[in-house]
Amino acid sequence: MAGNQQQQRKGKWSPDEDNLLRSLVAQYSVDGEDIDWFILEQNFNGMRDSKQIRERWVNHLNPSIKKRKFNESEIKIIEDECSRHKFKWAKIAKKIPNATPLMIKNFYNNRLKKKNNSNRRQNNSSTTIPIITVNNFN
Repeated sequence: MAGNQQQQRKGKWSPDEDNLLRSLVAQYSVDGEDIDWFILEQNFNGMRDSKQIRERWVNHLNPSIKKRKFNESEIKIIEDECSRHKFKWAKIAKKIPNATPLMIKNFYNNRLKKKNNSNRRQNNSSTTIPIITVNNFN
Protein backbone atom coordinates (compact mmCIF):
# COMPACT_ATOMS: atom_id res chain seq x y z
CA MET A 1 0.00 0.00 0.00
CA ALA A 2 1.17 3.46 -0.82
CA GLY A 3 2.02 6.06 1.86
CA ASN A 4 -0.43 6.46 4.71
CA GLN A 5 -3.36 4.79 2.97
CA GLN A 6 -5.23 2.36 5.23
CA GLN A 7 -6.48 -1.00 4.06
CA GLN A 8 -10.21 -1.04 3.36
CA ARG A 9 -12.32 -3.07 5.68
CA LYS A 10 -14.34 -5.90 4.27
CA GLY A 11 -17.10 -7.94 5.77
CA LYS A 12 -19.58 -7.21 8.50
CA TRP A 13 -20.45 -3.62 9.32
CA SER A 14 -20.24 -2.55 12.96
CA PRO A 15 -23.11 -0.74 14.72
CA ASP A 16 -20.83 2.33 14.96
CA GLU A 17 -20.31 2.31 11.18
CA ASP A 18 -24.06 1.97 10.60
CA ASN A 19 -24.76 4.88 12.95
CA LEU A 20 -22.09 7.00 11.26
CA LEU A 21 -23.62 6.28 7.86
CA ARG A 22 -27.14 7.16 9.06
CA SER A 23 -25.90 10.45 10.49
CA LEU A 24 -23.91 11.32 7.35
CA VAL A 25 -26.89 10.61 5.09
CA ALA A 26 -29.05 12.83 7.28
CA GLN A 27 -26.42 15.56 7.09
CA TYR A 28 -25.49 15.38 3.39
CA SER A 29 -28.68 14.31 1.61
CA VAL A 30 -32.02 15.74 0.65
CA ASP A 31 -34.66 13.26 1.88
CA GLY A 32 -32.16 10.38 1.58
CA GLU A 33 -31.59 11.17 -2.12
CA ASP A 34 -28.88 12.94 -4.13
CA ILE A 35 -26.04 11.64 -2.01
CA ASP A 36 -22.41 12.15 -3.00
CA TRP A 37 -21.00 8.85 -1.76
CA PHE A 38 -17.42 10.08 -2.21
CA ILE A 39 -17.98 12.81 0.39
CA LEU A 40 -19.32 10.24 2.82
CA GLU A 41 -16.34 7.98 2.12
CA GLN A 42 -13.99 10.65 3.49
CA ASN A 43 -15.65 10.29 6.91
CA PHE A 44 -14.82 6.57 7.03
CA ASN A 45 -11.05 7.25 7.10
CA GLY A 46 -10.31 4.80 4.30
CA MET A 47 -12.00 1.88 6.04
CA ARG A 48 -14.96 1.73 3.59
CA ASP A 49 -15.11 2.83 -0.02
CA SER A 50 -17.95 4.74 -1.65
CA LYS A 51 -19.35 1.60 -3.29
CA GLN A 52 -19.55 -0.25 0.05
CA ILE A 53 -21.14 2.78 1.68
CA ARG A 54 -23.74 3.21 -1.06
CA GLU A 55 -24.64 -0.49 -1.08
CA ARG A 56 -24.98 -0.56 2.71
CA TRP A 57 -27.39 2.36 2.58
CA VAL A 58 -29.38 1.26 -0.47
CA ASN A 59 -29.74 -2.40 0.52
CA HIS A 60 -29.88 -2.35 4.32
CA LEU A 61 -30.13 0.95 6.18
CA ASN A 62 -32.44 3.13 4.10
CA PRO A 63 -35.60 3.43 6.23
CA SER A 64 -37.84 3.24 3.16
CA ILE A 65 -36.83 -0.40 2.65
CA LYS A 66 -39.46 -2.85 3.85
CA LYS A 67 -37.97 -6.31 4.24
CA ARG A 68 -40.84 -8.71 3.80
CA LYS A 69 -42.17 -11.55 1.73
CA PHE A 70 -43.49 -10.46 -1.63
CA ASN A 71 -47.23 -10.81 -2.16
CA GLU A 72 -48.74 -12.56 -5.19
CA SER A 73 -49.12 -9.39 -7.27
CA GLU A 74 -45.50 -8.41 -6.57
CA ILE A 75 -44.33 -11.92 -7.51
CA LYS A 76 -46.23 -11.62 -10.79
CA ILE A 77 -44.54 -8.27 -11.48
CA ILE A 78 -41.11 -9.78 -10.78
CA GLU A 79 -41.75 -12.78 -13.03
CA ASP A 80 -43.21 -10.66 -15.85
CA GLU A 81 -40.44 -8.08 -15.67
CA CYS A 82 -37.71 -10.75 -15.56
CA SER A 83 -39.08 -12.31 -18.72
CA ARG A 84 -39.30 -8.87 -20.35
CA HIS A 85 -36.10 -7.21 -19.09
CA LYS A 86 -34.10 -10.27 -18.08
CA PHE A 87 -32.08 -9.38 -15.01
CA LYS A 88 -32.26 -5.58 -14.76
CA TRP A 89 -32.89 -5.67 -11.02
CA ALA A 90 -32.90 -1.89 -10.49
CA LYS A 91 -35.48 -1.39 -13.25
CA ILE A 92 -37.67 -4.13 -11.79
CA ALA A 93 -37.31 -2.83 -8.21
CA LYS A 94 -38.70 0.56 -9.28
CA LYS A 95 -42.01 -1.17 -10.03
CA ILE A 96 -42.34 -2.54 -6.47
CA PRO A 97 -42.59 0.04 -3.68
CA ASN A 98 -39.98 -0.18 -0.90
CA ALA A 99 -38.05 -2.99 -2.57
CA THR A 100 -34.36 -2.93 -3.45
CA PRO A 101 -32.68 -4.43 -6.49
CA LEU A 102 -30.91 -6.86 -4.13
CA MET A 103 -34.23 -8.02 -2.65
CA ILE A 104 -35.59 -8.66 -6.15
CA LYS A 105 -32.46 -10.50 -7.28
CA ASN A 106 -32.32 -12.70 -4.16
CA PHE A 107 -36.02 -13.50 -4.38
CA TYR A 108 -35.79 -14.40 -8.06
CA ASN A 109 -32.68 -16.54 -7.64
CA ASN A 110 -34.05 -18.39 -4.59
CA ARG A 111 -37.39 -18.99 -6.29
CA LEU A 112 -35.65 -20.15 -9.45
CA LYS A 113 -33.52 -22.60 -7.45
CA LYS A 114 -36.63 -23.99 -5.75
CA LYS A 115 -38.41 -24.38 -9.09
CA ASN A 116 -35.37 -26.04 -10.66
CA ASN A 117 -34.98 -28.43 -7.72
CA SER A 118 -38.65 -29.43 -7.84
CA ASN A 119 -38.49 -29.86 -11.64
CA ARG A 120 -35.36 -31.98 -11.25
CA ARG A 121 -37.12 -34.19 -8.68
CA GLN A 122 -40.13 -34.61 -10.97
CA ASN A 123 -37.90 -35.44 -13.93
CA ASN A 124 -35.94 -37.97 -11.88
CA SER A 125 -39.08 -39.71 -10.69
CA SER A 126 -40.56 -39.90 -14.19
CA THR A 127 -37.42 -41.43 -15.69
CA THR A 128 -37.26 -44.41 -13.38
CA ILE A 129 -37.37 -47.71 -15.14
CA PRO A 130 -40.41 -49.76 -14.20
CA ILE A 131 -39.74 -53.15 -12.72
CA ILE A 132 -41.26 -55.88 -14.85
CA THR A 133 -41.79 -59.29 -13.43
CA VAL A 134 -42.13 -62.19 -15.76
CA ASN A 135 -44.36 -64.97 -14.62
CA ASN A 136 -43.35 -68.43 -15.64
CA PHE A 137 -46.41 -70.02 -17.23
CA ASN A 138 -46.03 -73.73 -17.90
